[in-house]
Amino acid sequence: MSSMSMKDRRHAFGAQTYSLLDNVIFFLRAHQVLRRVPPLSGKTIADFGSGYDCRLLRRLLGNDMSIQGIAVDMDFQESLVDVMNIRLCRNDLNEASTIPSESIDVCISLAVLEHLDKPQFFLTELYRVLKIGGTAVLTTPGPASKPLLEFLAYRLNVIDPHEIEDHKNYFSSSSLKRMFIVAGFLEEHINAKTFIWGMNNVVTAIK
Repeated sequence: MSSMSMKDRRHAFGAQTYSLLDNVIFFLRAHQVLRRVPPLSGKTIADFGSGYDCRLLRRLLGNDMSIQGIAVDMDFQESLVDVMNIRLCRNDLNEASTIPSESIDVCISLAVLEHLDKPQFFLTELYRVLKIGGTAVLTTPGPASKPLLEFLAYRLNVIDPHEIEDHKNYFSSSSLKRMFIVAGFLEEHINAKTFIWGMNNVVTAIK
């Protein structure tokens, strides 16, 4: 299977219709993020790879207008322009964003790292934009998920095969922890775990 870079992609995830299984997988991953995000009132949260409809970020913001959200992705649903407490930042996630250094309280990223040509740079970018004491929460599939995802995509066609084809890497918890350390996070401030029977990783790191 050939792979395409983020620059070759035309739309953020979710620009096409989600399948039922896409929704289930999203729910399982989002649950891991939601339970690890600290209280957000009065804070700024950035979702790197927020998706076309920013659905996780919108869920986190809810009706609390004291929270400022920043959605970072390649394109967005047009109606999101009118959402008062979400700022849209169109950006190739392999490159530096325009977000100022040490300006974000919480960074989240749901199943994005595996799509990137420069995953280490991306983690360094999360570290750069976080305030001291800020939290990053990230999920990404592990090596054990690769055969199952490919079977679901290429044989059963119940998840988008283009998304699976676009996977550049599958990371173990130990390799993720090393990458977060290289990005600048202290080892004692990093928690890396697996979920969905060891097939996905969730990492929480405090700057």
